[in-house]
Amino acid sequence: MSEGFLRVAPLKSLLSHFRFLLTLRSQEGKYHQLIIFRLEPAQAEFIQSNSSDNAGADLTEIKRQMYAMEAQCPHLGAELSHADIEECESSLVLSIVELDSNRYDFDLKTGHSDTGLKACTYELDIRSEDEGNVVYVDAPEGGTNWRLVELRPVSEAFADPPPPPLDLSHLSLSSEKRVDSPPEPIVPLENPPDTLIEWAVLILNTADPTLKVQRTRHAVNAFRTGELKSVGHRSSNAPNPPDEPPREESFLRNTMNPGRMGKRSNRPKMLHALANIEQWAIDLAWDIIARFGPMHHALPHAFFSDFTKMALDESKHFTLLTARLVALSPTTPYGSMPVHAALWESARATSQSFRSRLAIIHLVHEARGLDVNPATIEKFRRAKDDESVDVLNIIHADEVTHVTAGHRWFTWMCEREGVDPVQTFREEVRTNFRGEVKGPFNVEAREQAGMTPEFYEDLRGEMAWEERHVEGADTPQAHVAVGYEKVLAGTRSNASFDRLYLHHTLPLPVTVRRFRRPPQYPLPVPNEYLNNLDISRHVDMQGGRYEEVEEIEDIRRYEDFTTIDWIQDSIIERNKRIRKARHLHAPHRGVRGELTFWWLWSKFRKLLDAGQSWFVVTLVGLVIGVNAALISIVTEWLSDLKTGYCYDGWWLNQQFCCWEIEYEDENGCDSWHPWSTAWPAQYVVYIIFAASFSFLAAHLVKNLAKYAAGSGISEIKCILAGFIMKGFLSFSTFLVKSLTLPLVIASGLSVGKEGPSVHVACSIGNVVAGWFARFSQSHGKMREILTASSAAGVAVAFGSPIGGVMFSIEEMTSNFSIKTMWRSFFCALIATVTLSAMNPYRSGKLVLFQVTYDRDWHFFEIMFFVILGIFGGLYGAFMVKFNLQWMAFRRKHLADYPVMEAVALATLTAVIGYFNRYLRIDMTEMMSILFRECEGGGDYDNLCQTSVQWSVAISLLLATIFRIFFVMISYGCKVPAGIFVPSMAIGATFGRMIGIMVKAMNRAYPDAGIFAVCAPDVPCITPGTYAFLGAAAALSGVMRMTVTVVVIMFELTGALTYILPTMIVLLVTKAVGDFLGTNGIADEAIRFNGYPFLDKDDHAYNVPVSKAMKAELHLLTETGFSVRQIEELLDSTSVKGFPIVNDSNILMGYIGRTELRYVLDKAKRFQGTGPDTLCSFAAVERGQDEVEFSGIATGAGVGMDEDLSMEMLETTATPDILKLWPWVNQTPLTVSPQLPLEIVMQLFRRMGPRVILVEDQGALCGLVTVKDVLKYTLTETGEIRPSYDAEQFEGIIEQTWTWITARTHDLIALAARLFRRR
Repeated sequence: MSEGFLRVAPLKSLLSHFRFLLTLRSQEGKYHQLIIFRLEPAQAEFIQSNSSDNAGADLTEIKRQMYAMEAQCPHLGAELSHADIEECESSLVLSIVELDSNRYDFDLKTGHSDTGLKACTYELDIRSEDEGNVVYVDAPEGGTNWRLVELRPVSEAFADPPPPPLDLSHLSLSSEKRVDSPPEPIVPLENPPDTLIEWAVLILNTADPTLKVQRTRHAVNAFRTGELKSVGHRSSNAPNPPDEPPREESFLRNTMNPGRMGKRSNRPKMLHALANIEQWAIDLAWDIIARFGPMHHALPHAFFSDFTKMALDESKHFTLLTARLVALSPTTPYGSMPVHAALWESARATSQSFRSRLAIIHLVHEARGLDVNPATIEKFRRAKDDESVDVLNIIHADEVTHVTAGHRWFTWMCEREGVDPVQTFREEVRTNFRGEVKGPFNVEAREQAGMTPEFYEDLRGEMAWEERHVEGADTPQAHVAVGYEKVLAGTRSNASFDRLYLHHTLPLPVTVRRFRRPPQYPLPVPNEYLNNLDISRHVDMQGGRYEEVEEIEDIRRYEDFTTIDWIQDSIIERNKRIRKARHLHAPHRGVRGELTFWWLWSKFRKLLDAGQSWFVVTLVGLVIGVNAALISIVTEWLSDLKTGYCYDGWWLNQQFCCWEIEYEDENGCDSWHPWSTAWPAQYVVYIIFAASFSFLAAHLVKNLAKYAAGSGISEIKCILAGFIMKGFLSFSTFLVKSLTLPLVIASGLSVGKEGPSVHVACSIGNVVAGWFARFSQSHGKMREILTASSAAGVAVAFGSPIGGVMFSIEEMTSNFSIKTMWRSFFCALIATVTLSAMNPYRSGKLVLFQVTYDRDWHFFEIMFFVILGIFGGLYGAFMVKFNLQWMAFRRKHLADYPVMEAVALATLTAVIGYFNRYLRIDMTEMMSILFRECEGGGDYDNLCQTSVQWSVAISLLLATIFRIFFVMISYGCKVPAGIFVPSMAIGATFGRMIGIMVKAMNRAYPDAGIFAVCAPDVPCITPGTYAFLGAAAALSGVMRMTVTVVVIMFELTGALTYILPTMIVLLVTKAVGDFLGTNGIADEAIRFNGYPFLDKDDHAYNVPVSKAMKAELHLLTETGFSVRQIEELLDSTSVKGFPIVNDSNILMGYIGRTELRYVLDKAKRFQGTGPDTLCSFAAVERGQDEVEFSGIATGAGVGMDEDLSMEMLETTATPDILKLWPWVNQTPLTVSPQLPLEIVMQLFRRMGPRVILVEDQGALCGLVTVKDVLKYTLTETGEIRPSYDAEQFEGIIEQTWTWITARTHDLIALAARLFRRR
């Protein structure tokens, strides 16, 4: 083979069509397109007959029938691929009508034309090789090492015929049909488009996807065949494209914020998501023509040829996907599932720059599709869906050509502007893209498209969010940073994209070094990664083709939150203690040893320091107790207000109003007046109060303190573990939650106040302790106060100080010291005594359902206690699973309607619950009734009457079922909501039902063997104890607590009699929960909400830490950085710290981002340090490590406080050099790459470092954080899987919701039509 020839393809692969378009790219990045013509069909058998005697003659004949020529006319650049071939005397000519209406003929052999133009022709050769005969073509001039990047067949008819009518009924967005107006024609009857630009704008303004596809096919055909006489991009009257292509009304109803989109958990959802992408891709292809064609008159005809081909491809993809969607799931056609318009936001952000559009849309987002397409295809292949695999393979092959086109015209633009394509691309990404350009990369496909690794490796967009008003616009423009993160999910702002404008800032120079793992610890190969990847998490939330936007939704939601480094915090506390001890022990006596004022003052200060912690704990306990009493009083009053009012004083609840009697029914006393004597009126008033209370509570939470919603226990566990959630424990949160908690309970929602009481108590502890510098400046000491506060919160909720301490130990924290335990007990004791002194119920009880039992239990009752334990375990598993399923549905569909949801839930609960006596009254009051013994005032509403025992049992059963349903859908709504008391209420109704049934058995069969131990003159069965034990079982089942519940129940009864039955019930509950693999609802909520929290359980992953660590790091070297360079690094990154290495990449230390920023700011303000001042992180020379500042030795790992830092700055900061070694942790926590991941997780749990560095024989390999561990365990191992990841429930809910929404809109439309007719 001569050097001038380029291999095309085996001859047999070129027999399917008469013409093929070849796209070539040289080593220099230049592009060239050729067209291969074949005049007559060849016999396929020839390829197989290599040994035939006529093989040489046949090969010559085939070669004589094949020609190669330039793909574009040399005059105006029209495509020759669709030209006509005509016979002219002794030669064949290629005839084409150009855009100037002139006809040009080119000889197929020589390329000459009668007009004097010449189209280059290229020699073809057919050579015999091992795989058969192969076609070669002469390489073009003007480049070296040409390679074939695209081989595309052209229509066999030489020119595309008019598009045949297609059955596109499957593109209908809903069941709605336009019966009142005829279909819009493909070519408008009035003012039909005359130019390609006019067609592009028309298609962009077409909302109907069916018509959009048909018009695309028609326009491309007219452009290729010369029917369109002009592109129209040089016209001064070229129409403007729309800011955003319209969509049909049915489509818009299902359009939502991408942050609310759930993950694509099945094939129809994935196909629907991909079809949505392709519809926007059609618009993107036409938009680049219509928007940038008039801006750049120099764009050649080939540009419009490439992008019309792209538009045609995207319409083909859209049609294939929607057809496949209907075939796979006929009940969910395109448009019936939620969609988003986030892909267009990337076009909006690059609407002012042709170069930026090509870089971001085609070389970032479209190229990302090449990376994830293989995994998507593999997902369908594993599902045996061969038809979808074929469709996706077609799409993937076309996507390579689209990226190729983007690369071709990006390099063309760079060549015209005289800039380097690689550096220009990286600059465009840094300026116009937000987030990291993520791997793993499909290097082979990217290379084929022209995207070499130098384009995309180690690249991150630094575009920042900023809301800005654009001059001349009525509203802020929506220019967004389009990355692969779901930046609007979770707790971040849910503001509309239409209110966001992106500030295009210039990137700052950043020194980024990429450290790969040593050879023995290689990175996972991309294909292996893709094969193991859950493709249900790959969609295009922010413009990426099929990006993994739910990379780990659980972690990403709080990715910006700060992590406390407990090791650093301990060092700071140590330094403070040493300095304070030296100061207090300094001699203050006189020269003769006499007492002086300063000596007395030092002793007094020592006494104050010793007692300050106890004083703060006492103050916190007092405030918690007072607040709990006030909440209880207000809650009771509001709950009773739904049924009536006190004539003697409107501010009195029913119990206070009727203080002289122990009422046994709902009528109360003469002073208590119901709102009406007619039950329908009472029913309506009851519902109105319930809806009003829930509306007020939800409105206050939404507008004043969003963190006041929910229980708060999950978040507090994370805070105690070291995650700072600013505002979660603020005064506003405390105030709003204290005000809304009584409203929520009184509204009748099936939620409790005991869980929120813990949040309120911790907020009180945070606010009160924040008044004292000793706690506000120490995370460790503040954690002690918060732990004690959580114990006090449970203590006042259940009247159980010891139970509160046990709750803190068992549930809230894994690091519980003896000192913290004593303070927790003291705080709980003070809060409980305060609550008891205020006596909110005028009965001496700390909680309303406190009870005492006089009778003992019998051994035969254990079998019934076991039933209660089994129920508790089953209830816990059911509630955890389906409540999280509902929360996922809420996040997807109801997140924008928190007030409406709360009102709807309260109204539904009131409408149904009013007719059941055990649902109508407050849950705590109901439990106090069900817990009582029948003797001594326990016969509430005939609860103990034998004559109605079965109707009571049925009422209790219905109350149990309905309460379970109400708790499942209510817990987690955007109001203060706990699950302790609702679960106990469910267990109480079920337990009391079991008790009534056992008591009925005893009365029916008193002589049965199991009842032989019963005394004849004493009731044998106490149904109230069954309610009590059922409540304990349900609470333990849902929270997965055992010892705490036993202690709480013991303190509620005040007797040891039922300790053993309680333990039996809870052990059975735990066994059932363990068998079902249930986790506590608080732990599952942590995973669901994405809080970075390592649970207490150990897992066996059998992998080294090198698998989970980050290998691509932002590093600092010991010397060589100036202040300006470090500030640029800080501005351009968001990492929390920087490893420091020497020239040999040996780890020398670690410095935190906060410390680095602090030192630079102080040095500039007080020491005259300038931008060009050099910085040194090098450790001090030998002999200097004994230098002391205020009595603290400097060196490895010293944590700095304010005073010490200022003293050190005076010594280390000068205008010439800034020595940063005192702030460098020279002994960071490091591990070997071979260390098991489980051990690293234990280090995080027990020592609490923010980051652990990974080094191999001193060389830095990477680092690992808690988030890295969680990401790895959730994606790679599959060990931790949230129980809410089930497709069936979500599918049922989504179909139900979609059906309800569609029917509602149908009814509204019908009503509107009827109204118009009138």
